[in-house]
Amino acid sequence: MTAWDDPTESLGVQVDLQEQNLTRLPDSFGVEAAVVECLNLSNNALETLGPWQALPNLRQLHLTNNFLRQLPDGLATCTQLRVLACADNALCELCAVFDQLHTLQTLILSNNQLCTLPSSLALLPNLHTLQLEGNPLGSLPEVVLQCPQLHHLNLVDVQLTCFPTIAQPCLELVELDLSLNALTSLHAVVHSCPRLVYL
Repeated sequence: MTAWDDPTESLGVQVDLQEQNLTRLPDSFGVEAAVVECLNLSNNALETLGPWQALPNLRQLHLTNNFLRQLPDGLATCTQLRVLACADNALCELCAVFDQLHTLQTLILSNNQLCTLPSSLALLPNLHTLQLEGNPLGSLPEVVLQCPQLHHLNLVDVQLTCFPTIAQPCLELVELDLSLNALTSLHAVVHSCPRLVYL
C-alpha cells in the first residue's frame, strides 16, 4: 500500500497526474494551487520541477519514476508536507530545504544516485520512515541516525561495508533493513540502535 492509497490519510483536494507523459509541470492543476493537498506526478518524464508553484497546503507529493536530478528549493514553501516520495529518479543530491519541512514524516528516496545526504535531515523532528534502498551511499552518514523520531530505515543495497558507531544511540529506531550490503559485523548496529525489533 502506498501513501497515496492510505485510507487512514484524510486528504482534501487530490490532483492525480500520473502516467500522463509529462515533461514539465503543467501551468495549472485545474484547481487553485492553495487547496491542493495531494499531488501525484509519478510515472512521467519530468526532468525538472521548475518553475515551482507555491502549494502551502500540500501534504503528499509523489514523484516516483521520473528523470529528476534535483528537487526544487521551492519545496520549502510546502510547510504542511508529510509524505515525499521520489523513488526511481536520478537524484544526485538533495537541496538543503529539509530543515524547513518540520511536518515531514515519510521520505522515500529509493533507487536514485545519492552518495551523501544533507545535514538538514537531522532537523526533521517528525521523520518516521526513511527509504534509501539502491543508492550508492557507500557509508551511512551519521545524520540519518540523528533523526529524533526515526522508526523505519531501509538501507538495502546501499554499498555499506561498516555501520557507524554513534555517541548518542538512535533510541526510536525499531526497523532496520541492511540486506544486500557487505557488512562484516553487526556490533555497531546493536550498539547504536538498542531498540531494534526487526533487523
